[in-house]
Amino acid sequence: MRAEEVIATHGNTDFDAFAAMHAARRLYPEAVVAVGALNRNVRDFYRLRAEELRPMVEVARLELDAIHPLIGIQATNASRLGDLEPVAPDPSVENALFEPHVEVVTD
Repeated sequence: MRAEEVIATHGNTDFDAFAAMHAARRLYPEAVVAVGALNRNVRDFYRLRAEELRPMVEVARLELDAIHPLIGIQATNASRLGDLEPVAPDPSVENALFEPHVEVVTD
């Protein structure tokens, strides 16, 4: 599948990453949410609510060379993106990162 704007997160996606990906769609309405493995509870929830949520695509179905930008959710380290890891460090790909668990330290 050829998708330019892609929203992705870490493997074994939990509820906070799942929700954050869907929230990111508000900022990137044309983006495709790409998933690898979902946590069992998230997978069950998605199956129950799939008609209410926009479809998601499996990461393995994406053409990696078409991605621009890559919107990463809870993936401060590219290795957490699984099959999308090679895309993140590519200088020609714009990256946006949303990490709600980062601790801000001020003096």
